[in-house]
Amino acid sequence: MCGIGNIILIALGSNIPSASGAPARTLAAALQRLPAEGLTVRAVSRFYRSPAFPAGSGPDYINACARLEAPGMAPEAVLAALHRVEAGLGRERSLRWGARGIDLDLIAHGARIL
Repeated sequence: MCGIGNIILIALGSNIPSASGAPARTLAAALQRLPAEGLTVRAVSRFYRSPAFPAGSGPDYINACARLEAPGMAPEAVLAALHRVEAGLGRERSLRWGARGIDLDLIAHGARIL
């Protein structure tokens, strides 16, 4: 069992295909790449479909959450690792609220809510 200090929570989302395929396949590919970045995947939610906002602005999103561990890794290092995974799946940061092939967000790191 891990203490709260080791728990990392991330959100995953995609609403357009990436080099890995359809959004659900992209989320699965992102999860598979996390261990190479030093992030151990401990649990993953089911994948949820949610509409783009505002309504009609794009394809539905596929979203999930995951619980990770990376003892000793600072929040900034975790975020950098998530950005490397996104880049490896073809993410380019050009439009803040636009459609995307992959989006990995750091939600919490230990007792810190980010």
